[in-house]
Amino acid sequence: MENLLVHLPVRLKSMRLILALAISGIALSSVSAKADDFSFSFTNTVWYAVPGTVTGEILGLTNNATGPAAEVLITSFPSGLNSVLGSGPINAMLWDQQYQNSFTESGGQVTAGGFWANDTINGWSQGAQLYINGDGGPYNFLNLDGTDALYVWGDNGLAAANIKPLGTPTPEPSSFLLALGFAGVLGAFRRKFGL
Repeated sequence: MENLLVHLPVRLKSMRLILALAISGIALSSVSAKADDFSFSFTNTVWYAVPGTVTGEILGLTNNATGPAAEVLITSFPSGLNSVLGSGPINAMLWDQQYQNSFTESGGQVTAGGFWANDTINGWSQGAQLYINGDGGPYNFLNLDGTDALYVWGDNGLAAANIKPLGTPTPEPSSFLLALGFAGVLGAFRRKFGL
């Protein structure tokens, strides 16, 4: 029993180190990818289309990954653009034809990819159309009335879509646990080695 009491402080230090490492391991295993949201906007660049700017949101992307958006919303468009779908927000993910929906997010920025969807209006398969760097080329395009006569057309692809993060990301609880675990490990090493 006396031998156990002599070695108890050393054992407690070892247990603190093991606990700190365990917390770090739990935090590392629970770090999960967080969905990120972005705004987009593009302006008409051709003389024969409706002048003005289209704005919207690309929701549910994952940092440092390539994948589809969970939602693509049209939040505003020029008053000269007719819409049989209402004033917005209009969820283009609910449209009946999805040809392209893939974005690459790296370092909190969208660096590649695009979106292309059509919706049937009055039996016409391309009654509503939204391209964000879509149609296999560098086009940003919106038509909402089923006539293909009134639209906003912007060239210059992804850069001209002005895709920017929505808001400031907040630290995840798992990131906090990770920091706490590393602080515990550092503290244990400092006490053990007198640093």
